[in-house]
Amino acid sequence: MKLGRHIVCSLCLAGVFVRSSFAGTTAELAVVGTIRAGACQLLFLEPGPAHFGVISTKDFKDRKRLHLDSKDIAFTIVCDVRTRVGITPRDNQRDSADRSIGEGVEGEDSHEPADVFGLGRYGDRNLGGFVARFVESSLIADGRRVEVISAPADAEEGARWERRNARQIRGGVTNAWGARGTLAPGTYSNISGVMRIRPVLNKQENLTQDTSIDGSLTFELAYL
Repeated sequence: MKLGRHIVCSLCLAGVFVRSSFAGTTAELAVVGTIRAGACQLLFLEPGPAHFGVISTKDFKDRKRLHLDSKDIAFTIVCDVRTRVGITPRDNQRDSADRSIGEGVEGEDSHEPADVFGLGRYGDRNLGGFVARFVESSLIADGRRVEVISAPADAEEGARWERRNARQIRGGVTNAWGARGTLAPGTYSNISGVMRIRPVLNKQENLTQDTSIDGSLTFELAYL
């Protein structure tokens, strides 16, 4: 398959005034430039944060934790040319993640402790945590349904790709997309889908002021 490339080329001409036509018989012409690979961009289609509104401490009642309704965030990855690309999340509130929020949770919302991202702190208390996953039925690449596959971001070339349980997103794990039924990243120019975010809040007692939920992920594009 022939890949398109942007070519930036500059022509460098140099010369020196000489006093005699016999001063030199050669000259150098330098031709330089850069071949730039196709670039990709990750976009979230809804600007601003995933906002869960105002939560009252009364909502907890006699519960230790409050499971908020999930929120779907649409995303798209657009590449200049067909590219084998993935995304790797980094938790900007990793130290505040309460990894026990999944205790007793079964079914689609079940997850492993390592899948939990942080929501910030109030004083020395963790506010809770959230989990994120891809909605598999939403994933489209170049007009065709695809599946998400994952591999450790620090794995050497030739790492084994797998399908993670419930398509959970985990820090330090690269997610890519491939044809259904395969375990190999495909090359695409447009990938779109939905991430489903579900926060779980720990009961906060004796609050003296309003406290903001402050979860944050940074997604790094990985060219595979």
